[in-house]
Amino acid sequence: KATVSVLYWGVEMGLFSRATLTDAQKEKLRMYSYAGSDASYLLRLYRPVLEWAVEQVGLLVSPNLITLGGFACVNSAAIATLAVCPTLREPMPQWLYFWNGTTIWLYQWLDNLDGKQARRTMTSSAFGELFDHGVDAYASTAAAICFIAALQLGITTLSLLTPFLIYFPFFFATWEQYWLGRMDLGPINGAMEGIFSLVLVMYVGGVMGGEVYQQKIAGLRVGEAAGVMGTGLALFCVLYNMKAVARGVAKEGTVLAPVKQIVPLLTLLATGVVCTYGDDDLEADSLGLGIILVNGLLFGEMGTDLTLSHLSGIPFRTFFPTLLVPVVLAVNRLSLLYFNVAFPQGPLTWFAVGLLLIYTIIYKAMLINSITRALKINFITLTEEQKAKLLRPVSPDIDL
Repeated sequence: KATVSVLYWGVEMGLFSRATLTDAQKEKLRMYSYAGSDASYLLRLYRPVLEWAVEQVGLLVSPNLITLGGFACVNSAAIATLAVCPTLREPMPQWLYFWNGTTIWLYQWLDNLDGKQARRTMTSSAFGELFDHGVDAYASTAAAICFIAALQLGITTLSLLTPFLIYFPFFFATWEQYWLGRMDLGPINGAMEGIFSLVLVMYVGGVMGGEVYQQKIAGLRVGEAAGVMGTGLALFCVLYNMKAVARGVAKEGTVLAPVKQIVPLLTLLATGVVCTYGDDDLEADSLGLGIILVNGLLFGEMGTDLTLSHLSGIPFRTFFPTLLVPVVLAVNRLSLLYFNVAFPQGPLTWFAVGLLLIYTIIYKAMLINSITRALKINFITLTEEQKAKLLRPVSPDIDL
């Protein structure tokens, strides 16, 4: 009954309308070709290993299966972290630092490997890019949870803003792609240097123990210094993207439109602050964790939606109906602060998590089905036609 109610409400609100594509949008998906570059210093070191690694992958392995494997890796790190450190404040055992560092690093390798496998098997598609970017958007929250626990920040208003150090660089890089038609990552970017910095945090904790992040240098905890460095890296990436977009759209005179698209992300940030403001016990009822998950599910939708808009030509929304969920949570918090009348915040937040999770599963299933049918491809396997092309013997008469 709950699922049926969510479906009915979703249809009435138009929540699933973007899963139904027009013929023109489907045609644009079929004709899509990726354009972009990655000037990352780190990627230059990765490339020889990636070239070798992709040759070790079976020719019939779907690129989307590799993407899904990476998603499983980063989520395994987050699940293990929450099982051992439920409040994200407990001392993290050294084995968990190593586990998280390895699984997150493996996620990064697989995130780079899926595109190479797609080109190698000639199965690149708009859906592959959408799935890859969508997974990255949702994986951002899992990575942030591991970072908060590694530094033993606990669940505070400040630590709840930590995921936005990942959200902002991701959003603005995709935002640049939407406006300029290509994704050009800078010499220092979140996908490479950002994730590798997180891996280093994990391995340092594994070798030296989590106590290293509690030590002070010049009056500042090492963990706090790591947060400051993360903020600087995120700011550099965002400014790099903003400069590129400003330069590109200035020629067309459409300065206001790109700015309006940032509003949903800022709304998500603002509601998160309001929901935790003045609460000294965010660990009660796992309230803080619930808010992190609400933000993560909504950011995943924003990241996916922005990529879908770029690929299909659907205008990017400046208003998401699902943003009403954190707005309601924020209003409930303000009602408690100023009128001392409100629903219990913990249970209400987890009800919101459940509602958004059901919606996300249904919407993403509809979207995947719609696009794969339009492109006549499978989700995580190759079609029989694709397999036949790859296994077809090459005639010796053909000059390669």
